[in-house]
Amino acid sequence: MSRESAVRLILIEYLELHNMSLSEFGRKSKVNKATLSKLLNNKYGKIGISGVILGLIANGMCMDLPELEEKIIEYQTAYQNGEVKQNESTGWNSLRKMVSIWYQVLRYIAVIGLLSILIYL
Repeated sequence: MSRESAVRLILIEYLELHNMSLSEFGRKSKVNKATLSKLLNNKYGKIGISGVILGLIANGMCMDLPELEEKIIEYQTAYQNGEVKQNESTGWNSLRKMVSIWYQVLRYIAVIGLLSILIYL
């Protein structure tokens, strides 16, 4: 498990535990919401997460950087022991899928509605 994946899981756990949205955590930690979103979607690039961003994330979680680094190592060790799954389904993924499905349903309803109007004209 990469360092970034561990931070992702830690952040997801923190948000769920404190019932906090990504925007709220972004305001609290002073990290841009787009940066946090990229982290949650595994799109942090080849370089990874900078130490400055990690420090801000740690401050947002009311801990310092060494504590966060320790927690990252714990997650990596748990992953190696098979206790944590790296690609475990999160509320974010299921929500995104549900929104996508509803969008498709609404599109079909709109098309059917337009077709029925055209038939009666």
